[in-house]
Amino acid sequence: MTEPLTPHELARQLIFLHDCGIEDVFFAEPLQGKAIDQKQLRQAILQADDSRLAGQRQESMPAGPQPEGRPASPRPAPPHSDAMPASKPAMTRETHQSADPSAHVHERSPRMSTADDLQSIVDIPTLIARIDATDGAGLKQFATQTVVADGNPASGIMIIGEAPGADEDQQGIPFIGQSGQLLMEAISFIGLDSREKYFISNSVFWRPPGNRTPSPAETQFCLPYLHRLIQLVDPKLVLILGGHAMKHLLQVSKGVSAMRGREIGLSAGDRVIPTIVSFHPSFLLRSPSNKKALWHDLLQFKASMAKHGVTP
Repeated sequence: MTEPLTPHELARQLIFLHDCGIEDVFFAEPLQGKAIDQKQLRQAILQADDSRLAGQRQESMPAGPQPEGRPASPRPAPPHSDAMPASKPAMTRETHQSADPSAHVHERSPRMSTADDLQSIVDIPTLIARIDATDGAGLKQFATQTVVADGNPASGIMIIGEAPGADEDQQGIPFIGQSGQLLMEAISFIGLDSREKYFISNSVFWRPPGNRTPSPAETQFCLPYLHRLIQLVDPKLVLILGGHAMKHLLQVSKGVSAMRGREIGLSAGDRVIPTIVSFHPSFLLRSPSNKKALWHDLLQFKASMAKHGVTP
């Protein structure tokens, strides 16, 4: 049974819908079977709106590289699925080097695996352990944890983003910071209101220094592992968030705006998986007007769920 929404949770959802250009909301039945105190709801909306504006100001602060706007402030993680344990943590480094590995990493690390090397791995925990045993193309020495995936691999749905941020790096779980909260709010409207209903990962498994965009070499290092992860999960549908992950997974040079709005095929072994592309939620924190595009993309994804027989 779904837990009743608090006034604050309802307020956040109403503000998200407003940002998507939706002016009227009608409920098929009374919320939780009882009226919500209007004064409490108005106050919650004001508080949620203030929090959203504060988040936008934080995202726009020029305090260093902010490639996808991933926040640095710690936030509590949402409950994650027992079906997929959090990624195995890498050992914390007592001394972090100051140099940026992207300046000297080779296109092929001595410990980088190829797609053929990984075919012998037949389960997700073994693959995660293999990923954590690598040097991460130099990224791992700067990270606290290896962050691979979370959720339910048997759900039929896989969501793929860019790279861990500060919150994810601390807790070892993808999409738990401010961007993750926005994503959770958005996909809840298409029935994906629990991590039991999808599997979520990133195209890079370690937080880049300063939250910068991963280099092509770092992404290429992770790509064979991500491809094998997709093959092992064997989803019926994939949702790719952000241009960085999209360009490397789909091998295209176009931006998200040119690729969104339709199903695209993602090659995974002997399968071509129906895929929808949309903006990364951190980009939407900086550019709320694009939430309308995300809303339409999620409606397209919901239609694809029905088309391909995926029931959340």
